[in-house]
Amino acid sequence: MSKKNSAANSAPAVVLNGSDSFPATVELAEGRAIPLGNLVAYAHAASGLSAEDWNKLEAEQRDEMLQKSVDALKAEGDAGSPPPPPPPPKGGKKVKARVLVAGVIDGESRQPNDVITVDSETLNGNPGVLDADPAAVKYAESLKDSAED
Repeated sequence: MSKKNSAANSAPAVVLNGSDSFPATVELAEGRAIPLGNLVAYAHAASGLSAEDWNKLEAEQRDEMLQKSVDALKAEGDAGSPPPPPPPPKGGKKVKARVLVAGVIDGESRQPNDVITVDSETLNGNPGVLDADPAAVKYAESLKDSAED
């Protein structure tokens, strides 16, 4: 078995199921919207479910949880960001992270398994959307390497 294959086998892909019922961008108020991927990450974090349990939900159950999150974000007057993150570690160190859920991160559209470099504030501000675990990053990079072969 090659090194590339063992890296790919060490970290299974974790992608959260979204919704076919919601638009790609959900309007919260005039001029305020949230990308569906960010909404999915927000609802997933609020649910307390593991990614596996989230993905096992029926589409209707997931849609109900997404709608509750939309309602909560509208009530909070939130512009679509996830719940307030914990304070970032001092130094604002940059780290590589694997994108888990499609969405807009730092103003750019990202897809699952993209590997991006972000500061700790961005990492902590996107729970359930970014994974900085070295094994997850290595796995996503191995997918890119495989696609280039």
